[in-house]
Amino acid sequence: MSNLNMVNYYWFEKAFSEEEIELIEEISKKHENKSATTFGDSGNYRTSDIKWLDENDETRWIYDRFKEAIAVANKEQFEFTLYTAESLQYTEYDSKKEGHYDWHIDIGEGEYAGRKLSVVLLLNDDYEGGELEIWEKGFVPKGKGNLFIFPSYLLHRVTPVTEGIRKSLVLWTSGPTFK
Repeated sequence: MSNLNMVNYYWFEKAFSEEEIELIEEISKKHENKSATTFGDSGNYRTSDIKWLDENDETRWIYDRFKEAIAVANKEQFEFTLYTAESLQYTEYDSKKEGHYDWHIDIGEGEYAGRKLSVVLLLNDDYEGGELEIWEKGFVPKGKGNLFIFPSYLLHRVTPVTEGIRKSLVLWTSGPTFK
């Protein structure tokens, strides 16, 4: 009997150390901030600022660590066929801007159709609100350095940040589209 659970998340507590997170923060300061406010039929469903950290000599160690964690989680829980990883997205949800991301999935059309796993690294925990919630699974354990991996088709959200700034690093892996 298989231990696969296609509707849950897999997580690593303190997957990155304080020093590694500080280094990620330093690297992110070298990249341009972009507003990622998104509007839909029901109004504003995402308010955040993002930066893209492409894979290069400076960031390769981060990608390698993400890929190692993905390999473990995929082997133990999902068994998806995976090909590539997208660029890392450094994201800030600021309480002063009512930072949040309403219910959504990470699979879409075109280049997003092949997304299989979503990966979220929490870079801090000195904020209020801003909880990552996965539909019917509840809130994931808040904690600086915690890394979460879940199927990109799971409905999830980041609740409004009510105090401070929530920072995370997000990556998506792709494979053949689901049929």
